[in-house]
Amino acid sequence: MGKTELIQQIRRIAAEIQPYTSSHTIGQSVWNGEQYAPVVSPKSMDPYALSWWATLITMAAMMEYQEDSLSGKQLEYLHRTLLGGMGSFNDFSLDEKLFGSEAGTTNRNLSRLRHELFLMFREYER
Repeated sequence: MGKTELIQQIRRIAAEIQPYTSSHTIGQSVWNGEQYAPVVSPKSMDPYALSWWATLITMAAMMEYQEDSLSGKQLEYLHRTLLGGMGSFNDFSLDEKLFGSEAGTTNRNLSRLRHELFLMFREYER
């Protein structure tokens, strides 16, 4: 496992929480991947999802543009920030009462992706 796989995993995690990073009200138009379409049902955003999404995509971009392999201190920072104790990304989950069953699915996906990331760190550190 190398730096590229670690970057890809971080981007997969960011993509998983991206839908929760913006809010929309009825009457607005949002990009649906092909065109701007009217919003037919309101959607709330999660400020913690937005914060973590921005952190994750920034981490991935910085790692990608670094030509050298990651140093021990960089790996330690990434591991602590993403999978460490209180306040790390490991503590993040979406509120299923607010976002419904879709959030439950996302939370389960995040759990799986974080476990895979943990295994990647273990492999990378060898």
